[in-house]
Amino acid sequence: MLTNGSTLSERIGQRVRGLISRQGHTVESFASACGLSRPNIHRICKGELKNLNLAHMSQIAATLNMTLANLIDVDTELYAPLTGHYDVDTMLHGFLALLYVGPDAGKAIREYVTEDYALQYLYSHDQQDTRKLTMREELRENEKERRLYTSVSVVPMSAYLYGNRTILLLTKATFAMRPDDQRQHAGQVHAMQTRSLQTLEIIKLQNDYVFNTSIDKPKIRNRAIRVISTNEAQ
Repeated sequence: MLTNGSTLSERIGQRVRGLISRQGHTVESFASACGLSRPNIHRICKGELKNLNLAHMSQIAATLNMTLANLIDVDTELYAPLTGHYDVDTMLHGFLALLYVGPDAGKAIREYVTEDYALQYLYSHDQQDTRKLTMREELRENEKERRLYTSVSVVPMSAYLYGNRTILLLTKATFAMRPDDQRQHAGQVHAMQTRSLQTLEIIKLQNDYVFNTSIDKPKIRNRAIRVISTNEAQ
C-alpha cells in the first residue's frame, strides 16, 4: 500500500517494488530483464533517489509492460476492480501482466493456472483457428511475438461472472515499437507501428472453485479466446 506521508520517490519506489513482485521477479532477475544494475533497481525500490532518471524509469515501465505515465501515477490503484471479487480481480490482472514478460515469467505464471491448463483460439486474425495450447506452448508463442516489438501489454477492460466459476473477459492487447526501432518485415522497413487487438475470453476456473465460498486462490483451468477487432497504425 502506498503511504501518503512518504516522499514521491518513496511512493514510486513502493509502486515499482509491488509491480516487480507481482510479476514474479526478484530485484536481481528484474534488473537483468530491464538492463539496469541491481543496486540501481534496489535504490529506486527503496525510494533513495531524489532525482529519478526518466530514461531508466522508461526502461522499467517497458519491462513491466506499461506506460511511464501509469508507472509513476502513484494516486491510481495498481489494479482496477473488475468483478467485485478481490482475489479474482488480482488473479486476472496478475495473469495478463505476465503473458508477455518473457522466459522469466514461466514459473510465476504457473501460480495462476492449474496443471492441466489449456488455451483454445476460437478465431485468430479473422481466420478460424481451433488449436489448443498448454501454458508452455502459449508462452513460447507469446515470446516469438514479443521479440518483434518494443513493448507488449495486455490489460483487462471489463469482466462478468457467469455461473459459479466462469468469467467473460474483454481484453485489449497493444504491441508497439519506438519510432527509431525499425524492423524488417516482408522485405520492407516499417517505422513506428502500433498494433492492437481486442479479444473476448471465456475463462473457466478450477473445478472446486466457487465465487464467494472458496478459500483457496482462484486458478485458471482453461481459456477460450476470440479476436473481435484489430487495429494497426504507423
